[in-house]
Amino acid sequence: MKVNSFPVALLTPVSALLFAEPAVSAVTLVESSQPRAVIVRSPSAGTPGALAADELKGGIERITGVSLAIADAPSNGLASVRLALAGPDDAVLPDRVRALAGKIRDDGYALCTDAGSLSVV
Repeated sequence: MKVNSFPVALLTPVSALLFAEPAVSAVTLVESSQPRAVIVRSPSAGTPGALAADELKGGIERITGVSLAIADAPSNGLASVRLALAGPDDAVLPDRVRALAGKIRDDGYALCTDAGSLSVV
């Protein structure tokens, strides 16, 4: 039996071109044991948004030992971690994030960074 093979190394540059995402910006959440970000939940996200914010806050605190504040709006001088639900919150999302939000399935999420903020949808 003859087995056809194709070098995977040749596929790598092609797949990198097809599936490449734009470069991301660094967003600092914690630095020198101090919070450098605030978790911003969408007011229209309701109970699911509140639960997501609490879960994210707890995870960051377990990893870093630092507790981030949860707010309904960004805070001056701090990076923002914006939490939004795909669908209800699409209008308040940056264009690049809105484009990703339309592709999310029920069990998925998207992360997108820009200058000073991280969006979790």
